[in-house]
Parts: sequence; structure tokens; C-alpha cells
Amino acid sequence: MDDDKIVKKLFGVLEEMIQDFDTQTKQDLNRISFLYEENRDFMEELYKSEHNAIKQFKHRNLSKTQQNLFNAYILLFTLIEKNFYDKSADLSDFLSYFMNSVLFSVVSTDDLGNALFIFQTLNDRGVGLAPTDLLKNLLLMNDKHNKTNQIVTKWKNFIDTIEEGSKSNQNIKPDRFLRHYIMAKFGKHDLKVTDVFEYIQSHKKELNIEDNPLDFLADIQKRASYYVNYYQSIGRNGEPLEALENMRELRFMSQLLLLMFADKMPEECFNDFCKRLENLLFVYTISGKLTKEFESLFCKWASIISNIDSEETYNAFIKENFEPEFKEQKTLFFNNFLVLSQRGQTQYRQRYILAKLDQILEHAVAGNQKLTRSEIVNANKEIEHILPQTPEDDLREEFESGLDEEETYEDYVIKFGNLTLLPKAINIVASNHFFEDKKDEYLGENQSFKLTRAICADIKLGENTKLNKILNYAEIEKFNEWNKNTILERQEQLAKLALLVWGFDEV
Repeated sequence: MDDDKIVKKLFGVLEEMIQDFDTQTKQDLNRISFLYEENRDFMEELYKSEHNAIKQFKHRNLSKTQQNLFNAYILLFTLIEKNFYDKSADLSDFLSYFMNSVLFSVVSTDDLGNALFIFQTLNDRGVGLAPTDLLKNLLLMNDKHNKTNQIVTKWKNFIDTIEEGSKSNQNIKPDRFLRHYIMAKFGKHDLKVTDVFEYIQSHKKELNIEDNPLDFLADIQKRASYYVNYYQSIGRNGEPLEALENMRELRFMSQLLLLMFADKMPEECFNDFCKRLENLLFVYTISGKLTKEFESLFCKWASIISNIDSEETYNAFIKENFEPEFKEQKTLFFNNFLVLSQRGQTQYRQRYILAKLDQILEHAVAGNQKLTRSEIVNANKEIEHILPQTPEDDLREEFESGLDEEETYEDYVIKFGNLTLLPKAINIVASNHFFEDKKDEYLGENQSFKLTRAICADIKLGENTKLNKILNYAEIEKFNEWNKNTILERQEQLAKLALLVWGFDEV
């Protein structure tokens, strides 16, 4: 028996049983009503489709609600198919029991406000409703001007914006957005997701929810659009912005607290601010500053950011607020970079650091195209351990002969001074060889990564060039051997270079 015949038989029995208890016609069996028209149309299509066609729904671009409806259908159908396949009598017994034993309580109200209050009261038990569900309910309950359809439409636009963003990144969620929105709006740095709705409800007058919920909806829709675009690395002009991409790569989200309220900021200032935020958030990471600490600061800055509407006001903010906070991190950042290792650093962060260190050298070369960090990583994806991870016995013995008693070979393998980037094929060739045997691969024609070339070659260019100034500042010179002291020396070179890369110093 094929799927369509199974479906027709099962649902034929189901309809017969229902008609025994209800005289409604077959056309009236689908009595579910929906707030949004497209969900109603989807349910109608689902109800009328043959089973084989329904299977194709999972390949369509469904909204979250439609996906839930589809999943519920598949779950119900699977349950019926599993327990009542070719057992019409059993299905009849089940339906008879269900219709006679299950009681439904129908609650009628005089207006929508009371209905919504009852909905919230009955549903917010056990596992509570999400803040977004409660907020939608609150907005409809405060509709004093009979604009329910407009509220529903604007709410859907808001949710669709967030859901579209969530398709490319699961970190984009309505409740997370609302938390960031309220944190920035009220400077409430210690707000938990579970407390968002309660806070909104207690401040609904300040949010204009009582008098004009449509204005509030317009604002969160606008901020949500910024929030999603900026997290997807899309800048003001609709083009990708490297600093936004880098922050996303590092899994940062706190920057959105500020950026979604920076809509008055001139575009050039906005782009500069994104670069500064990337630097600050990475510096916080290396310095070990807790998220809750700098989010508290960002919440204080949000009200200032929302009023920046000129280059003059932007420069004043940078000078009075941003630079003092940033410069305060310099000593701790440098000292922590001196001992930075792979330990506790994810691979994407390791690649980010090495590519950013190389990028400043690439950009300093006369006539060089402005390579982005992601372009550098795409060309040099493999993290190369100059001192190999799995050495031959004689290599290990030679290296360990220069260590103190409490030190191990592995301690130095994972230091950033021992790391660089290489294309995959070259990394395989370099493999576990001695440093002397790897030099040719580091300098080969297929390897253009300047930070790698600088390990064993003089890469200075011309006289008094930007590249030379950078190399002199960081005291970068080639190495003829590779041991404990050279790894520590290179680590210090990279730490000095990092001060230039992440904006503490200039040359």
C-alpha cells in the first residue's frame, strides 16, 4: 500500500469518527485560525496536499511558525502510521476514547484585551513564555486605538528580520536582541534574558508602549535591522565591512549594543568606530576582562553614541571616553601577549591573530592591494608549528638540552612565538623537520606570507619605507637557528608588532 492510500484510509476513518460526533461537513474540518495570513494559507496547503507532496515542504523556505506546523504534522502522521497502520478498528477505538474522554474548556471574552490577558495567564505556567511572546501580547493589550492589524504586521516585520538573520547565524535571536536593546536604552548592564519582559512591562510608559505601541514597534524594527546587518558584516553602504566581519569571526556581540544606536553617526566616523571596537574587544580578550565588566561600560556609552551626529561630536567622544579606556589596557595587553600560547585560544582566534599581524606588513608594502584578514587566512589556512608538534627523538633531545628543569618541549611548541601560517600543501611538506630544513619552504615561491618570510629572511624594502619603520619598531630580524631563546625573542617581536596592529602605537 503506497503512502497516499495509507493517508486516505487513515484520515477517512478519522473524518468518519468526527462526523459521528459532529454534523459539520468535510470542508469545515480545518477550523484553526491564524494571526498571519501566510500561516493560514500554508496550513490550508498542508491540509489539502497529498502525503508525497507534503514531504517536499521540508525543502522549502519556511518561517519558524510554518516549520513548527510542518513538524507537528509529521509527528502526528508518524504516530498514526506507526500505531494504526492497516488497523482501522484500533484507530476507531482510539478516536472513540479520545472524543468521549477528553474535555475542552472554552473561555469566551468580551474583547481582545481580556482574551490576551487570559492567554498570558494560562500559558505562563511551568516553562514560561519567551520575552518576545509576552511582549507581543503586551503590545496588543495596549492597543487603545483599534490598530491590531497594524501592530500584527509590524510585529511580523520585526520577527522576520530577526529570523532572516538567524538563518545565517544562530546567535541572532529575538530574546537576545531585546536584551541588548533594553540594556542600551536604559543603561541596564546586569539585565538577564529572563528578566527582559518584566523590565519592559515596568517601563512601558518610557518606551511609549502605553500611548503608541506602533512607534515602539517601528523603533525595534529599525534597531533589529541594524543589529542583523552589522552582525552579518554589512556596513552602512550595503557592502561588507572588514571590522564587522572580524568581530563576528571572533564571536563578539557586545558591539551591537552600541552600533545599533549609532544611526546618526556619519558613515566615515561609523567605519572608524567599528575598527576601534574591534581593537578594544580583542584587547579585552587578551587582557582577560570579563564581558559583564565592559558591557557595563558600553551601556553607559550607548546614550552618548545615540546622539553623535557629526565628526566634531564623534571626536569628542573618542577623546573623552574611548581613548582613556583603551589606553588603560596597554600594559596588561602587552604583558599577556608576551606569554600568549595556543592554550585557551580557539583555532579561529589563533588564525585571526596571526593574519592580523601579517596584514600590517602586507599593507605597508608600496603598491600592495589592501588584503583583508579573511583573504590572508584563506590563502594561508594552516597553523605551522616551527618547532614541530611531533618531533623526531633527536630534535626533541637537542631542544630540551637548552631548557630549565621545570620546562618542557610542549611548553614552547604552543607559544605564539613558535607559530605562523602556511598554505596547506607547504605545511605538509614542512611537517616535522628541523628549522634548518624548513627555511626553503618558508621562503618558497608559493609562500607569500610576510610574517613567515620574516622568520628567516630580511624583508625590508627600500629606504625609510613604512614597512621598514614597522620592522624597526618591532625589532623584527631573521633567525639563523630555532631554540628556546629565539622563540621567546620572536614572541616579544610579535608583542611589539601587536601594539601597532591593535592601535596602541603608530609609526
